[in-house]
Amino acid sequence: MRDNTPQKLLQATIALLQERPDFSVRDITARAGVGTGAVNYHYRTRDDLVQQAVQAELERFLAEWPERWGGLGESPAGRPRTALLTFTDFLTQSPHLAVIWLQQSLQPGRARRDDDPMLQLEALLLHLLRPLCAAATEDVLRMRAWLLANGIAVQFLRGVRREWYDRSAEWSRFVDQLLAAVEATGS
Repeated sequence: MRDNTPQKLLQATIALLQERPDFSVRDITARAGVGTGAVNYHYRTRDDLVQQAVQAELERFLAEWPERWGGLGESPAGRPRTALLTFTDFLTQSPHLAVIWLQQSLQPGRARRDDDPMLQLEALLLHLLRPLCAAATEDVLRMRAWLLANGIAVQFLRGVRREWYDRSAEWSRFVDQLLAAVEATGS
C-alpha cells in the first residue's frame, strides 16, 4: 500500500495558504488527518512543506495557464493582455501563496534556477511577444517579458498593502498601462 501522507500534507498546506497567511503545523496535520510528526518525517520543516506547496501550485498554474487563454481565438495582439489578466487572476485567487512566491522570486541576489516559475512565466510572455515585435532583438524581447512579469509582481505586492489586489478593474487598467509602457520602449 502506497503512503499518500506527503500528498495529504501538500494539499492541506495549499488549502490553508488559500485561506490565510498564518497557520501552524497542527493546522496542517489536522486538515490532512495525520499526526504532527508526519511533517518532520516527510519534510524537514514547516517552511520546506510551505515551499513545496507553493512550488506545486505554481507548477499547476503554469501548466494550465496557456490553456486558459490559448483557445480564445484572439488576435496575437490581444494575447499578452489576456495572458497577463489570467496571471493576475491567479495571484488574486491565492494572495497568501502569491505573496510568499513573489517575495522569494524578487529577492535581490537570488540565484535563478531553470525550474523557477518566474522564469517560466517570462518564457511564456516572450513567446506571446515574439509575433508582435518581429523587429525587436531577442534581448529586447527578453527585457520586455521580464518587465511585464516583474511589473505585475511588484504591483501585486504593493496592492496587498493597499487592499485593492482583488479588484479586476484596477488590474485591467494597470495591465493596459504596463503593456503600453513596454510597447513604447520601441523595437
